[in-house]
Amino acid sequence: MSNLAGLNPCPLNACCNVWGQCGTTEDFCIPSPADTGAPGTAKLGSNGCISSCGMKIVNNIAPPPSFKRVGYFEAWNSERSCLHMLFIGDEDLDGVDFDWEYPGAPDIPGIPAGSQDDGKNYLRFLRLVRKELPADKTIGIAAPASYWYLKGFPIAEMAEIVDYIIYMTYDLHGQWDYGNRWSTNGCPAGDCLRHHLNHTEIIYSLAMVTKAGVPANKLIIGMALYGRSFRMTTPGCYGPDCSYAGPESAANPGRCTNTSGYISNFEIREIIARGGKVTQHSDKDGDILIYDDVQWVSWMSKERYDKQVRWITELNFGGTSDWAMDLDADYDTHAGPRGGDSGSGPIFISPDIYKERHPKVVCIPPCTFVFPPWILRTPTTINVPPATITFEENWGVETTFKGATVTIPAARITTTVVTIPPVTTTVIQVWNVVWEERESKNDHENATVIWLTSSIDIPPVTITKSTRSGETAAPVTWTFSPGPYPAHKTDKPDPPPKGFPSTVKRR
Repeated sequence: MSNLAGLNPCPLNACCNVWGQCGTTEDFCIPSPADTGAPGTAKLGSNGCISSCGMKIVNNIAPPPSFKRVGYFEAWNSERSCLHMLFIGDEDLDGVDFDWEYPGAPDIPGIPAGSQDDGKNYLRFLRLVRKELPADKTIGIAAPASYWYLKGFPIAEMAEIVDYIIYMTYDLHGQWDYGNRWSTNGCPAGDCLRHHLNHTEIIYSLAMVTKAGVPANKLIIGMALYGRSFRMTTPGCYGPDCSYAGPESAANPGRCTNTSGYISNFEIREIIARGGKVTQHSDKDGDILIYDDVQWVSWMSKERYDKQVRWITELNFGGTSDWAMDLDADYDTHAGPRGGDSGSGPIFISPDIYKERHPKVVCIPPCTFVFPPWILRTPTTINVPPATITFEENWGVETTFKGATVTIPAARITTTVVTIPPVTTTVIQVWNVVWEERESKNDHENATVIWLTSSIDIPPVTITKSTRSGETAAPVTWTFSPGPYPAHKTDKPDPPPKGFPSTVKRR
């Protein structure tokens, strides 16, 4: 006889309650056995989970080989005002990423309803792609964080084929919820203001996909660099019963995105910096901005973003994926309107760049390219020329004045030559390169050549200054730091070691 709890008819191994209904929330996942203990029963007034119960993230013991950071650009919208990044073409690809939204979905506006065979066909397609691609090329797919849409994916089998899954843990709520009684618990009109990055719901979705059989270390968690905006029906409302206008969005469009209901982080920071009728508040589920009395925005602040990344890392997920990098910039309140884009910041370059035939680096200025060191095949001894240093000597001279001993300070400038021992190393450091700002609106005009300047770190040298003639004091000892050798050059420095490029193209 089969164990009832082991018979789970739900897609994705989701929770099953006493009514045979499948889901991922408390209504489906919390056991509430009847006092009789009879299988398939629950306490009066509860739905009671009977199969695949629980709402914890599982399948996450092993960390990923490396934590991935994926950044998307909204390249399709090249004519949009305030575009922060132009799509860079003609790059060597490291693999392919598929985004089908969504197999078997019956309700996507503007397209025919999906087939029940979509998921199986998608799986067959991925197997064919994997077979045809070289082994060193990666395959990734995007997957929704919604049970309604994810159930069309044979996601556990897909996880065995692909290298990673971009898990879209954003847009959990939006204007499309209006009038949908099933979109939000406790809101039959579907018009309640809810955070599109609701942290509690993200936990539910991560529990759902890991219970479905996907290893956490293959999941790249989506991070939204934009907000979902609504027009409140009641100014000053606060709490779960606040509602928004519909069915079409009545939110103010941003000056760059120019879309009601969708506003970039850059525009959000601009609104905050502008001041006026601006209110911000945060709770465990997300950050909220209210401006102009009725404009309500759910978004993710920098502090929230950093906290989310730490949480994702601690749970051994595979990495994070930003949608979209061109929507985000730090807005400096002292820069004035249209100012304050902090650029890409530090860009850590992979050592693989030294293997490329035509090495190239890209960023949004201002930025700093942090180049990897050159690694030599064998230890190499480098002779460093002596260093001439100048220092000030100070001492006291005792003399007798009117029968009393007086110490008079004395000083002189001394120059000496310091012998620096040879340095044996397998690592040659390459200097960082700072790109201050874009000089032209034309990216091709901004392309230039970066000369790679190398130096070695010279260990400190201990110097002992003997005492002056006739003095009995102990010798003076101090540490001299020679600094890097050779000194930094920005134009045509010394040639690199054999096998390494001397220049990199910057765009």
